[in-house]
Amino acid sequence: IMAEKTLMTLLPPQMYLRPELGPDPPSMSLKIGTLNVKGLATPSKFTTSANLLKSYKDINIFTLQETNISSNNLSFTTKKWPFPSFWTPHVAILFNSHLFNVTNSFSTSSRNLIVDFEFHSVSYRLETVYIPPDRQRRSLFLSSWSPSVSENNFILTGDFNVNMHPQNRVSSVPPRGDSTAVHLSNILSSLVDTQT
Repeated sequence: IMAEKTLMTLLPPQMYLRPELGPDPPSMSLKIGTLNVKGLATPSKFTTSANLLKSYKDINIFTLQETNISSNNLSFTTKKWPFPSFWTPHVAILFNSHLFNVTNSFSTSSRNLIVDFEFHSVSYRLETVYIPPDRQRRSLFLSSWSPSVSENNFILTGDFNVNMHPQNRVSSVPPRGDSTAVHLSNILSSLVDTQT
């Protein structure tokens, strides 16, 4: 028993969740980083951000929000990343190696992007979303958006621009009620219900 406890403290939690199967090989884990980049429209900001992302060799996929790339520059921007990448004016999904087999990509608006891919013979669907920061546009977006869930392993990332937990808020100004937080909570709750 003591050896088992020692092993469990030495390994990260995902390595001992399924003791009957043994630890997952490190190459099988999928690591996704998500970042609001606050605009990549200028060449210097794009280069600085891309160089920073490339330095994270252990991250397999990056999802970016608030990219602010004009529609005219999307094709050019896609070519500037050395691995497969997918862009809309507001979001991007960047693969950080050639180990992925991308089978489909689509968008239901300029504020979300969905990519289906295989990694080590496992199928995934990854969606990233950038929900507008102002309440009126956020409400309009949430009334027309729902996550594009599939039967594959579904992963949702993004910048939702809503504080779902007011107790975590740091401000001297009292919080105002925000119906979009409730709306988003309902969307995410239904997502959890469909996945169980």
